[in-house]
Amino acid sequence: MDNPVQNAKNKTKFWYVFKQCEQGRSVILHSNTCCLLRNATDLDGRITLRQIIPNTWTVYKNVRAFFSLPRVYASELLMETAVNQPVDVPLSDTDKDIEVAIQKYLAKETPMDRLKDMFSRNHKNDYSDNLIFIYSNTYKAAVFTFLVMATISGVHGKQDFIDRNKASQFRSKFHANRLLMDTIWLYMFRGGFKWSFKVGAFVGSFLLVSQSIATCRNKSSPLEYIIAGGVTGGLMKMNLGLRGFVVGSLVGAVLGLLGGIPIYSALTFGMQTQEEKHYLEVKDKVLYQRHLEKLAGKPSTAFQGISS
Repeated sequence: MDNPVQNAKNKTKFWYVFKQCEQGRSVILHSNTCCLLRNATDLDGRITLRQIIPNTWTVYKNVRAFFSLPRVYASELLMETAVNQPVDVPLSDTDKDIEVAIQKYLAKETPMDRLKDMFSRNHKNDYSDNLIFIYSNTYKAAVFTFLVMATISGVHGKQDFIDRNKASQFRSKFHANRLLMDTIWLYMFRGGFKWSFKVGAFVGSFLLVSQSIATCRNKSSPLEYIIAGGVTGGLMKMNLGLRGFVVGSLVGAVLGLLGGIPIYSALTFGMQTQEEKHYLEVKDKVLYQRHLEKLAGKPSTAFQGISS
């Protein structure tokens, strides 16, 4: 009696068997010896592909699963479009009350109130976003300047040591290398700290003035950067007299304009402007106040004062 497994191997190509069995179709061999079914059991002369080549079938399925393409159905696309499509939902009474409370708060506050809140901790005992923005950018500018100028100063220190000691005699090669490394490290730290302090002071003063003006006006524009650049540039050149103060202010104002335009564009299109940032801060205060009133069992009311 013929062996059905041997007949299947001899008369059928593996690829054809794979494709047909994968699609759930029966494969009748030319010898009429066996019928290969994808999920069939060994009944009535029928054998499954896994019984013929179990290891090869497992490897093939794993390879096909690895290179398979994702299937996207029309129903899924319609569902995703329906979910992502914006829907105009009317505001509830609670949302309207919160919006009214926010507008009352914004109408009552003064520029000095906003400036005071900028340098004070909020109800979460956190510093304001503007103060964190000033600190983080000043710190980053100082660290970046230190790394760059320390590297440049180290190169200059090495060259200066070589120029000053062309005719010098040292006790040993180790002594010469030690003096060279000491000179390089001295130039690196001295140049790095010097320029880091200058750039950090300039960036900190620039951001402090610009953010203070934006907070008082509750508006973002290139104007505060022009004023901040002029004030900072004048203060940096005050040691040169009145002429240095005027020239430094003019140069700083021009640099503030050149830097303020891209900063304002980034705030408008990519980040939050001062108006949007302050609105979210006031909304957070209103929600926190209502939460406290709810815990105390008092009726929810709008802000009665600007600051607690």
